[in-house]
Amino acid sequence: MTAKRWRLAAVLVLVMSMGLIPAQPVSAEILEELRYRVDVSIMPDAIRSKVVLKRLDGERLWGAVIGESQGILAKLSGNWKGVFSTEMIFREGKLHPLIYREESSRGSKRNFKEYRFDYQKNTVELWQYQGGQLVKKWETTFTTPPSDGISLFYNQRLGFINLNKGGETVKVMGIPYPKPEEIIVRIGPLTPEGRKIWVSLYNKAFEESKNQIQGLMDAEGVPTKAESRVLKFGKVSGAILPESKRLNDKDLGLKSEGKVPAAEK
Repeated sequence: MTAKRWRLAAVLVLVMSMGLIPAQPVSAEILEELRYRVDVSIMPDAIRSKVVLKRLDGERLWGAVIGESQGILAKLSGNWKGVFSTEMIFREGKLHPLIYREESSRGSKRNFKEYRFDYQKNTVELWQYQGGQLVKKWETTFTTPPSDGISLFYNQRLGFINLNKGGETVKVMGIPYPKPEEIIVRIGPLTPEGRKIWVSLYNKAFEESKNQIQGLMDAEGVPTKAESRVLKFGKVSGAILPESKRLNDKDLGLKSEGKVPAAEK
């Protein structure tokens, strides 16, 4: 199973360390840690995952989805583990990704990708570990600033994007690799269990090209349940766990000074 398929199964299903390459910001203040149980096909509790938000300084946050396979799935996937993280900066009323990273391990194999955003040049670059060093693999320009799933999630979680109006559709440009594509969020009715949402993102990992992910979001903007269908494994569903730590206050006092900078090399 490819790293990209696991990114979609874990990040998007849940966003509705494990011997990896760079260290997480251990000393940073933990603002939120949402824990999820993920069932894969007939394998219950196949992945344990958490969505973490940390404060780096007065204007920068670090968000991540961290997952690890368990039980039968761990054996089938070579003990797959993954960390998908975004360093974000608050500018112009919302969070902008500076660096988005994908890190995963499967058996003896390691995968690491880093997307660097430069808002002065309107470019995004893909860097990948090769031969023990980061190598630039790809670059493109953009007119509309792109977003990854984690920065999109925390923009709505902190109230910078409104996903609480039933009947509306929100479209956001995703990372344009290998080609431009939109993340489409359709906002459904409010039910006793929460607000229904559907997230559409075309990818061959899914059995269908539209409405791949459906979920429930509570009044605080936290996904409580989500499910999708992924090729080879069928139904993948996630549910929040009661031991989750939520934000105490959405007003984080973030500063917004100047233009959005480029990611540090």
